[in-house]
Amino acid sequence: MKKLCIIAATTAALLLPTTTASAAISTKAYQPSTNYSQYFYKEYDKKGNQLHIWRDKLVKTGPMKGAWQDLTQGDVYTDYSYDKKYGLTAAGGSKHNFEYGSFKFWDLLPPTVRKNQTGKLQGSDFSENPYKILSTKSTVKTQNGTYKNAIKIWEKRYGENTISYYVKNRGKIKTQTLYQGEYKTTYVLYKIKK
Repeated sequence: MKKLCIIAATTAALLLPTTTASAAISTKAYQPSTNYSQYFYKEYDKKGNQLHIWRDKLVKTGPMKGAWQDLTQGDVYTDYSYDKKYGLTAAGGSKHNFEYGSFKFWDLLPPTVRKNQTGKLQGSDFSENPYKILSTKSTVKTQNGTYKNAIKIWEKRYGENTISYYVKNRGKIKTQTLYQGEYKTTYVLYKIKK
């Protein structure tokens, strides 16, 4: 009987770590890394037609230092930040918008994530968009390579069902939008420059 109790206790101890909830992952590092100077993205419509190529370049001097300038649109910038209360956020607008505090602000990811977590993220129009974390260990293929351990998040943003993938030190690398019952790639990272 003593051997049976020891075996049962050992088996329970081995199973315990796999049956408990996974630890929450901080989203602080899930934004574009300043170790790279440029990120290139392709945008598609839901039918697969290419709409635009985004070319974001890190601003290294001046009042917009640390922000990313979209070279395809000139005076358009995105600034990423992280806060323990609000999570990973982005602010966008022109240099003038930033100088006068009239930029648009939106939530990208909550402060921490774990699989099956749900909640709401604020959009740039102050809408409350429901989300669900589908995975924190997703593998994603892009033209720039295959990424592992991506955060896969479903979100209903501006009335559309989307799935986005975020990778440490890259940020959002892919978005798929529901169209005619299938998720189609509508945004993807395809190149990075040092």
